[in-house]
Amino acid sequence: VQLDRGAVQRGNDRTFESRAAYFVGWLRRIQCPPGFLREAQAPVVLNVLGAYLHAVGAGDNLTGRSNLSDDTVMGYVSAAAGYIQLEYGVPSPLHIPGQTSWDPFISGLLAARRTWAQPANSQKEPLSTAMIDALWAHVAPLDPILQTAAVADWILLGIFTGSRLQEYASSKRTPGDPWPRIPN
Repeated sequence: VQLDRGAVQRGNDRTFESRAAYFVGWLRRIQCPPGFLREAQAPVVLNVLGAYLHAVGAGDNLTGRSNLSDDTVMGYVSAAAGYIQLEYGVPSPLHIPGQTSWDPFISGLLAARRTWAQPANSQKEPLSTAMIDALWAHVAPLDPILQTAAVADWILLGIFTGSRLQEYASSKRTPGDPWPRIPN
């Protein structure tokens, strides 16, 4: 007798199977020795899953997209953990034993991914290192004291107020004025 689990469950099973198979292929691509995860301690397995989470989030996934939602990324990682659990007969390394919450390492990776994800257009974000480097290059010809003051102002403003994506290049310098002014 075969139980019909329904179309939704069959779709979920196919998603799990394709993501688990993708994890196996990823292990091969990073040259993880066969059976390595069977012998590895839980912290090592978590590190492998953390690297996989990062790779999937960066675009190494079935769709090739780097803008996957956290739920989708965790779906990939859960399928990988399920594969490890089924293939090697070890408890799920994603959860704290006896609890349903994620392991703090995985939770931290997800929180960091969420924190540094592409912001919405109206969300303020701090200055990035690339932005600070560009600003520094812009003031390089100035007197060193002026350089330091300008960069310190930009860093303080960037850290404490941030800027919106549409505001990055909105100020203009008027001829004869040494500093850009805030747009009206």
